[in-house]
Amino acid sequence: MRRGIIQNREEMRHNGLLAGLCAGLGFSLALWLNQAFSFWRVSTEYPLPLTLTGVILSLVIGGLAGWLAARLDHAFYGVMIWLAVGVFEGWLAIRLNYYLINQFTEMLHPELAGLTIFPFDVYARLFQGVVLAIVGILSALAGIFQIFLVESAANAGSTLGRLTALGLNIVIFAAVGLAADYIIQRPLREPVMAVSSTIQLADQNREKPVSLTTSREMHLRALKPLGEKIFQPYQLFMGAYDPNSIMSSSVHLRLQDSWATCHVFEGSLNFCELSEKAYLQKLGCWLDGNPDYSCRVKILEESKAGLEMARAALKEERVLTITEQRGDAVLIDVSDQAGSSYRCVLRLKGDLVLESCKPAEE
Repeated sequence: MRRGIIQNREEMRHNGLLAGLCAGLGFSLALWLNQAFSFWRVSTEYPLPLTLTGVILSLVIGGLAGWLAARLDHAFYGVMIWLAVGVFEGWLAIRLNYYLINQFTEMLHPELAGLTIFPFDVYARLFQGVVLAIVGILSALAGIFQIFLVESAANAGSTLGRLTALGLNIVIFAAVGLAADYIIQRPLREPVMAVSSTIQLADQNREKPVSLTTSREMHLRALKPLGEKIFQPYQLFMGAYDPNSIMSSSVHLRLQDSWATCHVFEGSLNFCELSEKAYLQKLGCWLDGNPDYSCRVKILEESKAGLEMARAALKEERVLTITEQRGDAVLIDVSDQAGSSYRCVLRLKGDLVLESCKPAEE
């Protein structure tokens, strides 16, 4: 009889582990794979390491939580464990989307090191506690179902019944993951999706014109400054956003032969502009010796000395080329016929701020 009890406990722990893995898979599908697939679907970039990190940690933590809850075999402890899992998943989503994405970007572009081009500011810090509480409570409620489903799996009379009971954890925790995704990741993803949808509608409009109402609702006129360039192959990148509310943001477009920036407010496209006009002309204006205020470029006091040296080193007949636009940063290479080559960093922080201009070889 004792051996039967031990076998039953081992089976419960085994079922708990499988149920936890299913829960982690549900989180992963809704929170990480959904985000990556959404960006991939609209031809944008989302770092694969972030997705893999989220999926692996969700599976590990879910499996461990399920096993531990089954081992303790107590409803209160089970609920507390899944509450902790929800808090962890919310914290992980915030951490990866607002912190680690800066580090991955810096690895690709060392010039951006220490600039925090995806800020985590007042608004994000205020709502962090609310997010963790909501996701934690939802996960705890899902954990109640998970406890019953583990018991149902143990008492199932067939393999199909057991797998069904365990598989339901995927559905339940996917719902929790979708809630976390809506609160945490949607504000960062929505502007990119809005720009992509408008571009697709503009492409359709060439063959079959849409109604005036649809055109106004989708703000097709916002794409007009880009002309026919918008029909080139393109790639989208998350741009700058208001860190205090995440209501206004920008999206960078890498076109076939140029760059552009679109500005979005509350999920609606406002206007787009070619980066040549938005950034190259303004930087060129300043390099020509004009005062920063007339070129609509802000120079920080602590950067003036170094920037003046760069301006003096770059002679006439300069060539300015945008190499990358990421977050609130624009990287511009400047060279002249004398052989001088500099890389300048502009920041989209309300004002257009000239952060630095350093020799390209550094």
